[in-house]
Amino acid sequence: EALLARRDPAVLLAATLVVPLVLLRVREPGPVVLLWVAAMVAARALARVPWRRLALGQLPFVAFGTSLVAVNAVTRGSDPLAQVVAVLGPLEITDVGLRTGVALAARTLVVGVCALAFLQVVDPGRLLGSLHQVARVPIRFTVALTAAHRVLEDLPAEWATVRRAHA
Repeated sequence: EALLARRDPAVLLAATLVVPLVLLRVREPGPVVLLWVAAMVAARALARVPWRRLALGQLPFVAFGTSLVAVNAVTRGSDPLAQVVAVLGPLEITDVGLRTGVALAARTLVVGVCALAFLQVVDPGRLLGSLHQVARVPIRFTVALTAAHRVLEDLPAEWATVRRAHA
């Protein structure tokens, strides 16, 4: 069993939600990229997320991060300290824009790794019980979430049945 799986799910959820808030103040890409590498290693070691799953799970975050780099690279030119590093037609790519975009993309990747590790180790039933007991979430809410989770769990099988019947 993974080390993080033995921890309280509500505490793990709180830690996962705090990470993006802490990263809001970090503007330079270097520390965030190092944090991403550390998060990958920690997810593998502490949550036992397989490397393949980590890599595949990062793909949506990489796609979003790439868009952050592209948009910031061409829209951060108004900074008086920004220096143009390339010109693509009417667009000027600045060093400030690239740094900002890479920092935002790396933040996205860190949040993605934390989410993957959380999903790897937390059982939804335990999480909802913990939210009720530890976080004092009302029982009506946790029961409704439990019911919603069960519906979502059964949805792929139901969808397959509908598709077979349709065929």
